[in-house]
Amino acid sequence: MKGGKLLTFTGFLHWFVTNKVEQKVILRMEKISKNFGGIKALQDVDLELYEGEVLCLLGENGAGKSTLMKILSGVIQPTAGEIFINEEKVKIADPSIAHQMGISTVYQELVQFPDMTISENIFMGRYPKKNGLVDFAALRKKTLHLMDELNIHFDPDSYVRSLSIAQRQLVEILKAVSFNSKIIIFDEPTSSLTSEETAVLFRIIAQLKKKGVSIIYISHRMEDIFAIGDRIVVLRDGKNSGGGLVNDLNVDSVIEMMVGRSLERQFPKEYAEIGDEILRVENITNERVKNASFCLRRGEVLGFGGLVGAGRTELMRAIMGLDKCNGVLYKNGKRIYNTSPMQAISNGFAYVPEDRKEHGLILMRSILHNIELSSLKQLSKIGFMRTDLEQKAAETYINKLKIMIKNSKTGNIVNIFM
Repeated sequence: MKGGKLLTFTGFLHWFVTNKVEQKVILRMEKISKNFGGIKALQDVDLELYEGEVLCLLGENGAGKSTLMKILSGVIQPTAGEIFINEEKVKIADPSIAHQMGISTVYQELVQFPDMTISENIFMGRYPKKNGLVDFAALRKKTLHLMDELNIHFDPDSYVRSLSIAQRQLVEILKAVSFNSKIIIFDEPTSSLTSEETAVLFRIIAQLKKKGVSIIYISHRMEDIFAIGDRIVVLRDGKNSGGGLVNDLNVDSVIEMMVGRSLERQFPKEYAEIGDEILRVENITNERVKNASFCLRRGEVLGFGGLVGAGRTELMRAIMGLDKCNGVLYKNGKRIYNTSPMQAISNGFAYVPEDRKEHGLILMRSILHNIELSSLKQLSKIGFMRTDLEQKAAETYINKLKIMIKNSKTGNIVNIFM
């Protein structure tokens, strides 16, 4: 050591701590900004990602998390800022460039082809070929090898349409890993998963981490963050708001960084007087549900639990008139018939589906048209839509639900598309 002197244990410990090899920075995003018209979605955001870590990116809805990740995955381009991969400045012009650089994303809104097989979805655009044709035997073999690697097992020739939301998400994870990615972004991956399915996801993330893959994990679930996260970065209003090692933080401190103030209670209980029975469901039965019955009282929140395939979604679809069934419905003691969604809506029912993108929205229509879908009769007169009422109704719900859209105050919502 220095001067030829022996180092005491304390001296060695000090030398080891101050001179140890630092973790390798695999990704650096500097001063990233993004404007959508007059809206500043991101302002000078910085982010670093280390090799083999799980970085949790947190923030309220509209904080800029998804926008930042879309920039990293090449879906959109930043207004300003720089990105470095392994300390080399890069320009990620589109998702194919991101894949070449080892960056993949598992989106909350799944991007899949339901009428194609699992194998075809995983290796879309990268099929093995033989004599100029797709080599389906080789494609199946590659898929099975990938499944064995992550201990995920499906029939590679099954159609994606036949899978549950949780299973389809596992297919997306397989696709991300198939690019030999070094950085994988998970955008709200547990939002529609049960606790058992979440445990499977965490096992896969732990496997990837052991292999040196770096994870950026976006979630609102604090239990997820403290279960698998190594480090936290918080965004608020499109800006860096704080962060640190997961072991140095707690739920209260993270929430304070997210909302800008301390909260006495994370989920304050709202007490409401429970009134008379408003809905009674008797013996709902179809191919997936057998003799399901329950009651709901006015002012009550009634929760349904169960594993995948237990029939929760199918029961609600039957009540809403989306699926045929036998059984009886009573509202305020009077028998009603929900033989179609239109009739259910007229009876005062509403349904928020599990897969909002596929079953809840018409993506080719505007935000205004999607908001008004269930209230066309109220917003029309003698068969013609009242544009003034449409615009007013849309603006009301945009303000109530704090929906951030381009030119929400000055633009025509009719022309703003999903």
